[in-house]
Amino acid sequence: DQPRSRGLGDVYKRQVQGDFMTIYFIQPAVPEYRVSFFKRLLDVYDVKIYTTEKDFLGVNTTFNSPCLDASPGFYNLFGKIYWHRQLPLLKVFKKGDIVVINGNPRILNYMLLFIILRVLGIKSVWWGQGWTAGSFGYLARLRVSMMKLANSILVYTDKEKSKLHLRSCYSLNNGLDSAFISRFSEPEVFRESLVNGDFNLVFVGRLTEKANLKMLLLALSKVSPRICLNVIGTGDDEAFYKQLAISLGVKNRVLWHGGLFNELKISKIMNRSHAFIYTGAVGLSLIHAYNYSLPAIIHSDEKYHMPEFAAFEESINGFGFRRNDVEDLCRKIEKIASLQLEDYVEMRKAAQITVSKSFNIDDMVNRFNLMIRET
Repeated sequence: DQPRSRGLGDVYKRQVQGDFMTIYFIQPAVPEYRVSFFKRLLDVYDVKIYTTEKDFLGVNTTFNSPCLDASPGFYNLFGKIYWHRQLPLLKVFKKGDIVVINGNPRILNYMLLFIILRVLGIKSVWWGQGWTAGSFGYLARLRVSMMKLANSILVYTDKEKSKLHLRSCYSLNNGLDSAFISRFSEPEVFRESLVNGDFNLVFVGRLTEKANLKMLLLALSKVSPRICLNVIGTGDDEAFYKQLAISLGVKNRVLWHGGLFNELKISKIMNRSHAFIYTGAVGLSLIHAYNYSLPAIIHSDEKYHMPEFAAFEESINGFGFRRNDVEDLCRKIEKIASLQLEDYVEMRKAAQITVSKSFNIDDMVNRFNLMIRET
């Protein structure tokens, strides 16, 4: 019942159906946030998805569709290289098709499939991150070189595209289903909560070392006691962080909500928070926060973020602090919590504009249509 992408895609649908073209997607998993994107594409193209029930990072496939073929998972080779079980490499694909493959060099048969398709003259698309947090130097250059095996390259953001300088390179501006999330957003709730004098931060993500939650809890112990923290997420280190909050004296200022995947439940917390905070390598959770008009506090070192950092604009839709600098983090927390109401409202508007202009499913589908037409 969600809005569908119309226009050029519908014209192209008639063209490709006449040619009996299929677009194949080869993905480790199809998580919940990707489902809306694939549903929109099914309105436009003949789609077939090869994926697994659960990938090697523990991500589950949640999409249930006749177009999807989910294998039991991956073989693990030497702890670092993976093989997608039951993935076809021959006979399925034909000339005129386009095969969109997840660009992870650690998945051996994905890289092999790029080579096979090149030999057979079947078009392929490398779909993946232009960079990932902390990944640079030789390995990053090797990944960029391997991208050239494909006919077209599809990266997550415009910023990655501009830095790669590769031919036939396109960008999606990776986002979420903003139209769906808007059903749960209550932009006026924050005014009521501000009257009480509290300022509520919200963290969204898995409780892993990547999130650097230890630093966040330490900073919380150093700022005004009116500043509180909501934590949405879980992980193996959850018990450690809860004990750390107790030892730092902030137990009563942290609410642990666990892992939530229902947008209605998430919205109850987001609507009563005033700013999003992520002290580690931020990714799609930044876009999620902007959909609730929440300005962000994140570190400012681009090399140690995921590609979605491209949506962040310093002093426009959030504040950046020096990476691993607790004192600077405290200053930025206090800064956003003490903004005049009119300045804070402007920052909220900027966060919402970020995801209404781009970084949403509708724009992703339009950009994907362009890439398919030109591949």
